Amino acid sequence: MSSEKSNLQGEHIARVVWAAHILAYLTKGRSQVQVEKIEDDVASDTDSEIETEVAVDDETDTATAIAVALSASRDSVLRKFLDCICQLLSPSKGWEGVTAASMRESSGSVSVDVARNDGFGSDCGSFDPATLEYCRMLEEYLTSCVSTEGRLINYTASRVDYWISARRRTYAKSHNDTDWNPRAWPGRESAAQTWTTMADLLLRFDSKRMTPDCRTILVQGAYSCVSSAEVHHLLLDALGPKVGSRLWVCLRFVARPLTDCQRLREITLWESHLRHAQISLVPSAPKTTLQKECMVDIATAWELLGLGIATEPVIELLDPYRHMFKQACAKSLSLHAEMQLICYQEECPGPRRMLQYLGSSKKSCLLCETFLAAMHNPIETRGRHGVCYPAWGVPCLDSDAIYLAATELGNNLVNRIRGSFNKIIRPGATAALPNVMQSDFVSEFSKLTLEEWRQRQKIVDIARAEQTTNWTKLQLM
Repeated sequence: MSSEKSNLQGEHIARVVWAAHILAYLTKGRSQVQVEKIEDDVASDTDSEIETEVAVDDETDTATAIAVALSASRDSVLRKFLDCICQLLSPSKGWEGVTAASMRESSGSVSVDVARNDGFGSDCGSFDPATLEYCRMLEEYLTSCVSTEGRLINYTASRVDYWISARRRTYAKSHNDTDWNPRAWPGRESAAQTWTTMADLLLRFDSKRMTPDCRTILVQGAYSCVSSAEVHHLLLDALGPKVGSRLWVCLRFVARPLTDCQRLREITLWESHLRHAQISLVPSAPKTTLQKECMVDIATAWELLGLGIATEPVIELLDPYRHMFKQACAKSLSLHAEMQLICYQEECPGPRRMLQYLGSSKKSCLLCETFLAAMHNPIETRGRHGVCYPAWGVPCLDSDAIYLAATELGNNLVNRIRGSFNKIIRPGATAALPNVMQSDFVSEFSKLTLEEWRQRQKIVDIARAEQTTNWTKLQLM
């Protein structure tokens, strides 16, 4: 398969595309988790890029996190294994680098299927030899646990450098009045020394002259910090909970390559069959492209979704997005890594998944989360961030499981649109928009002015009155 290929899709898939875009407009890109918890005090910091990137697990230090993971159930250990593999195969922070993984077992051998948003660069039908070599190196590490930290750090260099910069900015704004001399922290001299060593490296950091050796030293310094609960407590006490927590998050992300290595080492000691796991890369899937007849205006899409006739309040709400909507629906949409993985395993049947779980390098979006939960055997991920990304390729295979999950996803999005619309038009109201029959009156939204829409509304009101009269007569018969 190649991401340059594209499957033309009809109304079944179009419903998901329409609904995803409309919901994204109504929620203005906010997380549905935040929308559902509108009074949450944490929402005050949602504009902070660091807070929005907080890791899924609420670990305090690396040693504790590893111990907790290994004392958990076997399923939890296997889940952590998949997440670590995903993170080590995610070289960058952007959309392209997001990965998802699933584990299958047959005759004692374990295979880890890994998909990435960019298809691992397999657009031309083959994988980059350097990526395949990196996977073989990871397999060797699982077998022997021989240190390859330099190669792991450099493979994830883009992500590491981003978080080094974020950590430096956070620290530079907050440390001026703090005395970091170890003697100023009696009983915590060791933690203070560990941190000051790291801080000195931070202040000398220059992203324009970053070398592999310098990057490795910075990651090792961050790992030393996150391996100590005392350093965590020191930062909180010295800088305050808010700044201290932000800095700690940055440290954890910088140290992640080494943290993942250590976790994999510990996990393979407990689960010896994972030492010989094979990593299989999933080729990119065809993009989703709507058929021409499904590229309708936003008001028509509203009605075709069963949201009722596009009344004047609806029209006024959707008007700013009408041109954007039509352009967006004409684009070919790539499948997220989670969906590529599901499609691959549906098309290439083999051993069953060991877990109803997909490992991932970050939290799943609203659409992936809802789709996976709607499958006959629901599949979990490491967490959700709740954002509706409208540029989302819809899985479409000759499979009942995929068809039903896509249908349920569309219905879920429509219900969310009703709720969002209701909050915007009637704040505080709880009733959703009525699920009425769609109008036979086909709109030409992109060509009409607001005044023309008001004239159209009069026609709609007359039609509604006639429907009400007819319905009353039927009830009296």
